[in-house]
Amino acid sequence: MLFLQDPAESKLQRLFQRVVSHLHRLTFSLTFPLYEWLYLLWSCPEMLPSLWRILSFSWGRDPYTAITRMPHDLREHRHPDDLVYGEIILPTFDRILRSLQLGATDRFVDLGCGRGRLVMMAAARGIRAHGIELVPLHLRCAKYAASPYLPLASFEQADILQADLSQATVFWASGTCWSDPLREQIAARIAQLLPNTRVISVSSPLPHPQLETLCTFYGWTTWGRDAFFLQRVLPKPQEALPPASFPSLGT
Repeated sequence: MLFLQDPAESKLQRLFQRVVSHLHRLTFSLTFPLYEWLYLLWSCPEMLPSLWRILSFSWGRDPYTAITRMPHDLREHRHPDDLVYGEIILPTFDRILRSLQLGATDRFVDLGCGRGRLVMMAAARGIRAHGIELVPLHLRCAKYAASPYLPLASFEQADILQADLSQATVFWASGTCWSDPLREQIAARIAQLLPNTRVISVSSPLPHPQLETLCTFYGWTTWGRDAFFLQRVLPKPQEALPPASFPSLGT
């Protein structure tokens, strides 16, 4: 026997699902900033002044719509998803950063750093850190927040496919929404760097045979829980040597 669902009941269910979804998002959006502040207050207070300047700069400026206010010439050659904005929750990043055991000779580079939060967190931990960002509003925010307090943090406005990457020892690539062609181009650039150069990518590893996946982390972002992949550049296979040639001996 076929049972038909009451249309009124179906509408009520959909309304209930929307309410639950909105409550979940509201709870998450209120909880993770509080968690960050408490975490930093306890474990990294050096980051707090810069975090406050990020919030004060962003008041009335929605970072998630900053790309709509970009000059047309900066985004005309970009896939719409390549500039989509999202942030990693700082305690998650700090846990990954500590596991890398970076030292004075390392240089951390965030590819598409947004407002620069990860660059500042690395600098607050005593690591030379650099952010590359194309969106002008994000870059202004990052420089405003970091300059008075974190001398190890630096930023530049550049296309990550053209910027100089040669000095980095560790890359961060948060491009969950990057288009496949962009991911492949970034992977190809990193694969040409020195062996054992490391890269952390979010949601999926960068696709290249010269990039070996070492391990996977899990943690929280502004869009929910996600996976983080640590990869390294493999040594390049030795090129075949040309056959040896010897001078002929005359009789």
